[in-house]
Amino acid sequence: MTALPSALEQLLTSYFSPIDPIREKGASNIFINGHDTIFFEIAGNTELWSGPGWSSNLSLTDAIHMLANSLEQPLSKQLPLLDARLHDGSRVNAVLPPISNVPCVSLRLFPRKSLTAAELIKSGTFTRTQCEYLYRSVHNRCNILVSGCTDSGKTTLIKLLSAQIPITSRLLVLEDTAELNLPVAQHPNMIALEAAHRDSQVTMDSLVINSLRMAPQALILGELRDAPTANAFRTVLNTGLRGILTTMHANNCRETLTRLHDLVAEQNPNIRYETLRENINRNIDIVVSMTKTEGRGRHVREIIHRNKDNEFVSFDESTIPP
Repeated sequence: MTALPSALEQLLTSYFSPIDPIREKGASNIFINGHDTIFFEIAGNTELWSGPGWSSNLSLTDAIHMLANSLEQPLSKQLPLLDARLHDGSRVNAVLPPISNVPCVSLRLFPRKSLTAAELIKSGTFTRTQCEYLYRSVHNRCNILVSGCTDSGKTTLIKLLSAQIPITSRLLVLEDTAELNLPVAQHPNMIALEAAHRDSQVTMDSLVINSLRMAPQALILGELRDAPTANAFRTVLNTGLRGILTTMHANNCRETLTRLHDLVAEQNPNIRYETLRENINRNIDIVVSMTKTEGRGRHVREIIHRNKDNEFVSFDESTIPP
């Protein structure tokens, strides 16, 4: 859409013109539930669009097929699912009948500009004390795990923290699907790798293991979503590499660690669970849990950090953590 090549942009604008006014409002998500029911999200609030939609479900279906064809993604009656990334990093998911009653589209829009720390503090994403603590932790090359539900602000926080990685560091960014799009000017010695590129059959776990041969001084992992990737992450932790930022889906900080333990245990049935847990915990310094609530939007739910006794304790803003 906005950042696509001009010819494709013109094509999509003509077919998806009903949502142009919503995009101009700065919506972060747009949900199309049939040709005349459109919801959008701005600043944590979900609203029903009162403007016109498509003339019919057939015209909306045609628009979805044009989008799929333009992005060279398969879409048919036998495979009525579309999951694609636009040129600007935005994500689009579409479901067509007979899987659904009506054609449905979910658009997760890539911000036109990266939010600053001051803007995130003002919006309540985190407090100034939390921000300064996390900044200091990146400077100290801590290993930080950011968790939360889908669209809770994990990527936004990782992007913000990545700016604190020294410009001279050799940074490797490993993602299943590229979303971060970090500026090269900010990280001139950066290598960004994508496992799920449509022309590649490389798995995320093999990408993680291969990264160790590329002499990284800092590492960003897009998401720990399966057992092989989580186990590869454990291997990286055990090499002594510091300054790792990664994400995971979980409800809170403690459940994040438990889910990570469970995933690694799936790959190591012959190692005692307690041994794996201790091994992982002593190599992770901080866990940040993000959440998203109606009316408030995305914000830090809690932060825990490992103390000198190798125990995880809640971050207390009234004290200076060790």
